[in-house]
Amino acid sequence: MKKLTWFVFYSIISVSCLDQPDCYQLNNNLIILNFKILGGSSDAYGIVGITATDTDVVFYQQGPDTVLLTTNAELPLNPLKDDIDFRFYGPEGNDTLGLTYNKQVQFVSADCGERYIFSSMLVSSHTFDSVRVVNSTPGIPPSSNIDIYRCPRTDLIRIEFNTAVTVTSVVADYKGVVYENVGDPQGTFDLPVNLLDTATMFTFNFKDGTNKRFTTTYKSTAETHFELCGEQRFISDLAINTSTTDFQATVVDNTTHDLPVKNFEVTP
Repeated sequence: MKKLTWFVFYSIISVSCLDQPDCYQLNNNLIILNFKILGGSSDAYGIVGITATDTDVVFYQQGPDTVLLTTNAELPLNPLKDDIDFRFYGPEGNDTLGLTYNKQVQFVSADCGERYIFSSMLVSSHTFDSVRVVNSTPGIPPSSNIDIYRCPRTDLIRIEFNTAVTVTSVVADYKGVVYENVGDPQGTFDLPVNLLDTATMFTFNFKDGTNKRFTTTYKSTAETHFELCGEQRFISDLAINTSTTDFQATVVDNTTHDLPVKNFEVTP
């Protein structure tokens, strides 16, 4: 019960102000985080849930085997402390973000009572690739406060079927299963190619027990686009190896992108 203290405290304040909406709007405890890709646009960040220190509440909590893809998150600051640590649970691992800030208690009126004013927010720690404070004072209403960046992922190609197919798994020749499904029809597949080779063969296993191969060839070049990310390998000249491809397919875009775009259009 101890961990629930500050969140319950703020909930009580919020409920008590519902009959005085102008009072509730004076609080600036909410911050907005934006997820972005270095050198690119907004990111589709995968969230299973987010927790904060001193509370057992899970923000953005998803159900079993469910991931929320979002470009931003709105989270509350702790009015009882001068710092907070958030933990982000995702499908590919967890991240943390620690914040410090100043807070003041300010008397508003007999009707509204006191409010908490937050300012001078700083990032004290994080495990993301890069974090930048764009506005250190939370706004009323909430506005963007922190941009969270990640290095671009360069190995994903997108294969789109011109009609939905029921695929139970996709196997890459260099690493095994890269996609699994209970058997729901789907038309778009984002699949990782081998950055240390010049070709990757994928085997699509269909629900009816059949399978078909798709092989792409490409050029993989080592380059440094961002000092923070170091040397990465970038894919270009994507093509189809027709001798080991069992589909009818065409190239739509011959380079990889983050976020992925359609590289190949395929007829089952």
